[in-house]
Amino acid sequence: MEEALLNLIDRASKKGKGVSIGTGLAINIQDSTCDVARDGLPNLLGARLTAIEELGDSYMKITPVDKSPVVYALIDGQTTESVIINCSKIASIEWVCEVSKLNGDNQGGLVIAQKVSESDNSIIQEINQLKQLITSWTPVVNDGGAALKAALSSWVTGTIEPTSSADFENTKVKHGN
Repeated sequence: MEEALLNLIDRASKKGKGVSIGTGLAINIQDSTCDVARDGLPNLLGARLTAIEELGDSYMKITPVDKSPVVYALIDGQTTESVIINCSKIASIEWVCEVSKLNGDNQGGLVIAQKVSESDNSIIQEINQLKQLITSWTPVVNDGGAALKAALSSWVTGTIEPTSSADFENTKVKHGN
């Protein structure tokens, strides 16, 4: 992607017109473009949200909030070659890359909530099963706890598998302090 952006800038500079910068309000936001309402000028139609039209294996797309201020660039002075280069309010950020680091990576990967939920639900199920066995147990006088032991024997023989942070970690998105 970086190479494609450099090629685009290089192509623009060789034509002699270069890049011009302007501001306006993002309107009519689509999946990969938006229009820009400009003061005293016609609306800029179809400004790209990414530097290049065809997204490769890695890219970042920042989508502005509707009617929020944006900065755009015109390549070669052509309104058909425009891209949003900054926005004041962000509706969403989409990025695809090998490994993302948010504020460093010393805290490891982000937690995958579904895996944590599945593990928590397994533990909750075990606790609820134990509670059910205890509440359905009827004490027997002078048996030394044999009735309780018998009631719990099916639960006690099972094991709860231990987990580690690696079980819940998304290794492609790291974070730090």
